[in-house]
Amino acid sequence: MKVQFQANTVVVQEEDEVAIVAFADDAIQPTEVFMLQYALFEEPDQPVYFERNGQSQGCYDGIQHAELSRTSFRIELNKEGVARLGCDRLEIGFQIDESNFSRLQVTLHLMFSHSGALIDTL
Repeated sequence: MKVQFQANTVVVQEEDEVAIVAFADDAIQPTEVFMLQYALFEEPDQPVYFERNGQSQGCYDGIQHAELSRTSFRIELNKEGVARLGCDRLEIGFQIDESNFSRLQVTLHLMFSHSGALIDTL
């Protein structure tokens, strides 16, 4: 099953030495949220933690492949990711300015640098 949504809110931040990327369909009352976290103080080969709509649908190291384009982020999950998130793919559309896209791109590449799972399709 594929989950697809348009993110009206995209957050890229660093908090307490943790890089966070979050996509939400609505800033006030979201129905779909996808968030990734990466601890900057850990070893670089650590797995990425991610969740969909809360911790009950979250896991480490469940992403098989990810693609970032200028207006979308597509994720294919592995067996563990499918079991935890209840879907096999996510397709998230977004519209952000060039500065925020650059921050998004740099942060996602940092998160996936050890696994090689992320490619740009720009």
